Amino acid sequence: MTQDNEWLKPEKITSELLSVEQLTEELIPESYGAWVIDIAKRMQCPLDYPFATLIVMCASIIGTRCAIRPKSKDSWQVVPNLWGGLVGSPSALKTPAIQEVTRMLTELENNKFNEFENEQIQYQRDLRTWGLRKSILEDELKRAFKSKKSDSVDGQEIESRLNEHEDNPPKEPILRRYSTSDSTVPKLQELMSKNPQGILVLRDELHGFLKSMEQEGRETDRAFHLEAWSGQGSFILDRIGRGTIRSDLICESVFGSIQPARIIPHIRQTLSGSANDGLFQRFQILVYPDITSWSYIDKLPDKDAEKRAFILIKKLNDMDFIKEAGAILEEGHKIPYLRFTPDGQELFKDWFSDLEGRLRNNDEPPAIQEHLGKYRSLMPSMALIHHLLNVADGKASGPVALKSAKLAAATCDYLESHARRIYHMAGNITQRAAGSLTDKIKLGKLNDGFTARDVHRKGWSLLNEIDVVNSALNELVEANWLKSKSQTPSHGGKTKEIFYINPMVKNISIPKSIN
Repeated sequence: MTQDNEWLKPEKITSELLSVEQLTEELIPESYGAWVIDIAKRMQCPLDYPFATLIVMCASIIGTRCAIRPKSKDSWQVVPNLWGGLVGSPSALKTPAIQEVTRMLTELENNKFNEFENEQIQYQRDLRTWGLRKSILEDELKRAFKSKKSDSVDGQEIESRLNEHEDNPPKEPILRRYSTSDSTVPKLQELMSKNPQGILVLRDELHGFLKSMEQEGRETDRAFHLEAWSGQGSFILDRIGRGTIRSDLICESVFGSIQPARIIPHIRQTLSGSANDGLFQRFQILVYPDITSWSYIDKLPDKDAEKRAFILIKKLNDMDFIKEAGAILEEGHKIPYLRFTPDGQELFKDWFSDLEGRLRNNDEPPAIQEHLGKYRSLMPSMALIHHLLNVADGKASGPVALKSAKLAAATCDYLESHARRIYHMAGNITQRAAGSLTDKIKLGKLNDGFTARDVHRKGWSLLNEIDVVNSALNELVEANWLKSKSQTPSHGGKTKEIFYINPMVKNISIPKSIN
């Protein structure tokens, strides 16, 4: 189409991400450190993946059974309920890391299923005996009526015994549920009505969960999830055929994995304000780590570390937080709570004051401000989780100590860097898509005379939306990577834009994208 000397030198364009704070061993609960590190090493996946999974899993096990009141006198209360996810490419081993950590949750649930089956057998036996006794009392009362003695002392005594018996049927066992993978909101609420401590919604692919919330007619579902995030709300569902289901407490944890290209549309809606009701900002434990170099590892799992971790998870699950952790249950309240120790309180006060100052400076985009606003509950939630893990390990009791508060504050800094990477990735989608497209051009994936439609059809990461493709192509034209020419078919029809590649791009060294 053109001679080499008609081209200007192409500018360098990259699709690099913002840097993130690296997860250090100091941020991992000591009781679980060896186990989490062993998982990451054997799988050769980022340490962030098993760590984030563990934190959200522990949060769901605690649920509404124990809260924290972050201020020394105020009644403001936080349930340590968390949403999170792992962001990474399809080959980043997100799902295996989740499965390895949540095996412990699966084992707890299997144990409860077995207990429930035995309890159900006993319940049916007790129900049968209760029914027989009821029939005997009813027969006695019938005989009293027939003999015209129903008003007698004997008749009244029989009726009283029958009423008392009917008021005390055998208690039907309730299956303790820990998680669900796919559930409608009515079914989820039904599960929560029987499991007020909370349920973990575990999704292998978070995109499906987020996408379902954007469908027309799902406004009630979205409202339910928003309410269930706090862990302290109630919900009443009225349906023909199902009647009325009331949940005094609804507490939902959400966790899963998602690819960068799939998360971008959801963030872009949040950034634009078109669907910004705070749903996405509730994903506080969202990590997008760098993928490190790989080496072949073939070693036996650290069974001692795994065994210790499972024992502590079971202790956390079985813990009476009032007796063992010193939690306070006030009259008229449903959830016992802890506060900080005096030195822990001072750290929280300083941390909280700094956060509020940052939020009120208005230096951040609204979506980032709203995300960081959710850290008001994230920091005390993390502190409580770390503290209760120490209680389970026999290393703490009573108020939440300074050590746990420091660890929580440091974890918030770490998570903030990941949040900024993710929001920036979506906010600068055109530049990143253009950078991704330069890699494809360098690899010879496109030939002279291609169209935007040709690129869109490829379905490449970051380039699967036609508007983004057009913006990226315009960016490359301005950067002298491409030239465009309008072309109208000889037989008539719609004019289309044809793109030609600068021959000099083959001499440019393009930095690799991080993921």
